[in-house]
Amino acid sequence: MKNLKTISSLKMILATAALTFLITGCGENDPENKGNHLPDVKILQNDKTVKVGTTVKLTSTALDVDGDALTYKWSFSSKPTGSTATLTVNKKKETTFTVDKVGKYVVKFVATDTLDAEGSDTVTITVIDKACTSYTEISEDISADKTLDGCYKITRDVLGISADIVLTIKPGSTLMFLEGGGINVDGALNAVGTAEKPILFTAQQKTAGYWGAIKFRGSNDTRNAIAHATIEYGGKGDDASLRAVGNHGADNRLKLSNITIKHSASDGFELEKRTKLDKFENITSTKNAKTAGVVDMSVLEKLDATSDFTGNLGNDYIVVKEGDIEQSATWKKLTVPVNIQRDIHLADNADLTLEAGVELVFNDGTKLSTGPLGSLKAVGTKSEPIIFTGTQKTAGAWIGIIIGSNSTDNILQNTVVEYAGSDGSALTLYTHFSASSGARVSVTASTFRNNSGYAIAMDDKEDSTYNKDIESSNNFINNADGTINYDD
Repeated sequence: MKNLKTISSLKMILATAALTFLITGCGENDPENKGNHLPDVKILQNDKTVKVGTTVKLTSTALDVDGDALTYKWSFSSKPTGSTATLTVNKKKETTFTVDKVGKYVVKFVATDTLDAEGSDTVTITVIDKACTSYTEISEDISADKTLDGCYKITRDVLGISADIVLTIKPGSTLMFLEGGGINVDGALNAVGTAEKPILFTAQQKTAGYWGAIKFRGSNDTRNAIAHATIEYGGKGDDASLRAVGNHGADNRLKLSNITIKHSASDGFELEKRTKLDKFENITSTKNAKTAGVVDMSVLEKLDATSDFTGNLGNDYIVVKEGDIEQSATWKKLTVPVNIQRDIHLADNADLTLEAGVELVFNDGTKLSTGPLGSLKAVGTKSEPIIFTGTQKTAGAWIGIIIGSNSTDNILQNTVVEYAGSDGSALTLYTHFSASSGARVSVTASTFRNNSGYAIAMDDKEDSTYNKDIESSNNFINNADGTINYDD
């Protein structure tokens, strides 16, 4: 009997341990309470567009894997100026409120456990001046200048705007697309709403990817503008919801401001080479299946730091697919990292400046290199370092940075270079681009970590200019072959 009791007790211990693992092994850890887990919270309603006077009902789920009791709170993160809307209940899983002003209402739900760990989710309710109760159908391409003012259903597969023709869409208008629909702009599209009367591009069925895109196809027209507008439920196939694509080598010229792009089945926007942005301000691209946006290298510097590219379902990135840097550029800190999918090369005389807080995430086997007359100036701060990293967090995931010019503007200060070295070094200083003048770079207050090979490699010690206290003025952590290699 004693042995039986021992076996039975062992089974009970193992069962208890397994149950404990199941309970604590899922859910996101709360960094403030080691071992505790954040409540898992989700608002069940998607972002939606309604008219003034609508009563909005919101419901949330909340689960705590630790079994802790939860308390709940609803609140407005923001609402239109002058709105007196109030939440009827703010301590349960459901709430309602009536919208009274045109604009965006951002509502937040928070569940808090007994250790004060919080899980949260938000939803955005966009309010327009009036909702459409009937629609005027458009079944023919736009072949003469035309103005739309009201509610329209695009029954043609893809609505074309012919070359030299302008389609003007008045504030407060709605364009609803059938399955697979869209707009091809060969002429010009002028869709400028106001904060009080935004323009809505939407789908007959509120499903991501139900229609295609607003596509500019070599439209170099100064009348192209979209402002105070929402573009939703597009992105069918590989199309981003808003695209500017080349057509026989022609430029696209656009002014984009105060636009929300959401629920695309692909990326939010795609701006290819030869896209000239006269304005890009206050763009929100969120809840899209892939990323906020894809841009050519030449377009990246036009993206503004105040636009919000977070909350997408694939990766929270701005993606750069291809393109050498042919002219000097300054890249701003965005709300998300920039994903570099192919090599970056600075052409002759092209200087690249990275502002504090910029994060570049390189695909496998890619690199950043300067030409013989260009330069790389990456000056971060202690609180906002500039980060060069890989999509894979493993040593040697990407090649690294190659300095090939003798410019005194080659500076790395308060930067982080990590997971590089697929060619054997994380930061490589080459002189072969210009053997007569060599190559130089100043590297201070920077961190080189988790790189394959040496942290820094130089082709020729005598031919390379570098800060003499480079080892003491930087941090070197877990680099496979050590700190510096001089290939004399």
